Amino acid sequence: MNDLTKSFVIPTAVLTIICLVVSAALSLTYSVANPIIEENNRITEQAALMEVLPSADSFGDAVTAGLPDGVNAVYTAGNGAGVVCRVTSKGYGGNVVIMVGVDPEGTICGVKVLEQSETQGLGSRVMAADYTSRFTGKTGPDEVDSIAGSTVSSTALKNGIRAALDAAKGV
Repeated sequence: MNDLTKSFVIPTAVLTIICLVVSAALSLTYSVANPIIEENNRITEQAALMEVLPSADSFGDAVTAGLPDGVNAVYTAGNGAGVVCRVTSKGYGGNVVIMVGVDPEGTICGVKVLEQSETQGLGSRVMAADYTSRFTGKTGPDEVDSIAGSTVSSTALKNGIRAALDAAKGV
């Protein structure tokens, strides 16, 4: 073999084969894992829906069009117990994604934080269940005091709840 084949063609062919094998393995892993991940996400979302609107028996498909800013989806309870809104709001550390259950009278039935990246120990206190549970039974987010030192995070949560209440009125 000549020098060109030894120094260029063979290493290139070996690297190409390695890339093809790794790509095929990655594709196979994705095709096996993705349905499992999607099913787990669906189960988690259903549990969150039932948690924030416990009087519901089931939920229809999500409405995603024509919603107020920040509202990603609205789920209507099958038995007319109310609606659940999935909302994204801008916090201090990034987006805060919450679910808010609202009964037909416009009363908050529950609030659950699904995703957040607020500062640990400060802004994250706003996202804890002991704080979000204070909104249950209220008709507006301003009925609950903000946490001192977590103004931006408190505002993000309250803005998300406000958007959910606006969306619930429109359903």
